[in-house]
Amino acid sequence: MPDTAEMLLQRSLSNISKLNEYVEYGRDELLETGVDVVDNAVSGENGMRKLQEAMKILIKTKEKLHGYQKSVERIKTQWKNGELGEDSNLSEILEADIKAKEEELENTDLFQHDYMTSFIAQMQSIKQDAPLLTSAGDIECVSEETTAKKCPITQTTMVHPVQNILCKHRYEQEAILAHIKQCSRRRKAAKCPFPGCKSNVEATNLKDVK
Repeated sequence: MPDTAEMLLQRSLSNISKLNEYVEYGRDELLETGVDVVDNAVSGENGMRKLQEAMKILIKTKEKLHGYQKSVERIKTQWKNGELGEDSNLSEILEADIKAKEEELENTDLFQHDYMTSFIAQMQSIKQDAPLLTSAGDIECVSEETTAKKCPITQTTMVHPVQNILCKHRYEQEAILAHIKQCSRRRKAAKCPFPGCKSNVEATNLKDVK
């Protein structure tokens, strides 16, 4: 393997190691925040679910990094063994491996990952009835009717519901307008407050729900 290519692969492994440190730091921060939420009853069920959604994203990042690391190490070994040559497209090999890892993650129960199980265990050690999702099935068991009637911001039944035409989620009109106004003051784009949704929300994208 040319020195330049070998150096690049080694640099990739070094960068992965650093990124893994950031992932570990992120995990610790989520655990600390979860403890605060449980101890002080902050944000309730909605807040805890947002933390678990963030943990799922962190898990996927960790597993993708692990997959990339294994791919780079395998390429180095195959080159040394003569299984790869000068005409081998290393970028295509890496991209194929990463795509395969992403497809694998789509069918993985993230609630069985040690990050999530330890998070749940620690929260329940503080408060046994903490509002946690403990399996992927719990998400499906959440009543759609209840969710449709409850504002994700106020966590109460909506009196004057409005719908975001982009993601179709509904909110209490006064609460979502206050959310948009607050984000505007911070010069940030307002995001849909529904757990897991990445859509933006603007006053012009809201419509009354009869």
